[in-house]
Amino acid sequence: METELIEILKRGEYRKKLVREPVLTESSQESMGWPRAVKFAASRDTVLLSLCEATIEGIEVDRKDKADMYHVLRTTAVYLKDRSGKYFVAFDDSPDPRKNILLARAQEGGDAYSMKGTWLLPRNDYFIKKLLARADKHNRIVEVEERPQKLTTQHVDGDSEFSSNRTAKALYGRAVETCGRLLHKRGYPAVVIYEASPAVLESRLKDFDHVEIKGVGLNMNYFTSQYQIVANYPLFFSGFARGMHNPREFEKAT
Repeated sequence: METELIEILKRGEYRKKLVREPVLTESSQESMGWPRAVKFAASRDTVLLSLCEATIEGIEVDRKDKADMYHVLRTTAVYLKDRSGKYFVAFDDSPDPRKNILLARAQEGGDAYSMKGTWLLPRNDYFIKKLLARADKHNRIVEVEERPQKLTTQHVDGDSEFSSNRTAKALYGRAVETCGRLLHKRGYPAVVIYEASPAVLESRLKDFDHVEIKGVGLNMNYFTSQYQIVANYPLFFSGFARGMHNPREFEKAT
């Protein structure tokens, strides 16, 4: 074994495997809101998992990890209204705390939800301007659906409802087909995506000049075998947190 390790070190594979590859940390032992979850990951020199990373890593498989409960992520949902009155959501999960508004300003968001029940920011806020430009570049802005989207993961003729869905592509990018196949293999025939509905947004997001920021979280429903993506969590909502060393950058779907 020692000789084998020396050979690996000589070939440089040790650094490649342990430093450059994404490495998942242990889960938090208790449920926590986004401000605490961000600090939990940062204290381990990591950032919170993105939705794509959580799916690829299969965090729901390990029942001992309390993975059958809600999980909070660094993926952000920013809701906005266009000039015609339609509502859209922009997704972002940059692993860079200088760019990701949830990583940089989670406490501000948590306080806003605790005091006002919402976190509204001007569209010209520095973080929001950069986030929306990044989301637009990566095809991550989609019109909000009135009802939850239930998407099957079974592939027929090389495609599935999930892998061809516009919102799923905005959430997963290039990895959407891979993640769909992984979920189907792990026993999830359907993925349900929950967003803030236009009717709900109308009561809070009344003008073009402001946006509402929400967290994206995961819930694995074992009773219905549904993989639930909830893209409308207030930041005081709690879930289990996990960090990621060497996190993945988002790659847009082609």
